[in-house]
Amino acid sequence: MRAFAALTIMLAASCQSEGPHPLTAAASSPLATQSLQAAATGQTLGAGDALRAVFASESGGFAISSTFPSAAGVSVCQIHGGGPPPGIVVPGTCRTELSATGSGFIVTFTETWDARQFHLATEPATGELHHTWSFTVDRAGEVVLTEQSGNFPPQLVL
Repeated sequence: MRAFAALTIMLAASCQSEGPHPLTAAASSPLATQSLQAAATGQTLGAGDALRAVFASESGGFAISSTFPSAAGVSVCQIHGGGPPPGIVVPGTCRTELSATGSGFIVTFTETWDARQFHLATEPATGELHHTWSFTVDRAGEVVLTEQSGNFPPQLVL
């Protein structure tokens, strides 16, 4: 009951402050709302919950969507990019990784593709290219894109 009261007070305080508050940002998706409710009742956010939160979030949905495995692992994938309709499709390998931290989870997605299939003029034209997105998911279900690294990914082609 104390956790619920503290959460209610925190939510009320966030409504009075300027700008988005992490708790209100987390409540933007149904899964995040369920995670907040779970935190208020003392339930623990699991790895599967964290992964689903990333897939459902605005931070992860644009590039991650159905390209990556829905559980930790590696799979052959089709990386859908932009460009003139219907857009480009680059064959690749997609990896989903989850690791627990003291305050939640780190969810990492890495895609790898053949540079002969897609590369910027400033990048190598042969060999493997890759891009990685890392998200933190706290115990309340808040998803934050914490890092992107690697080569320019096909998803970001306009």
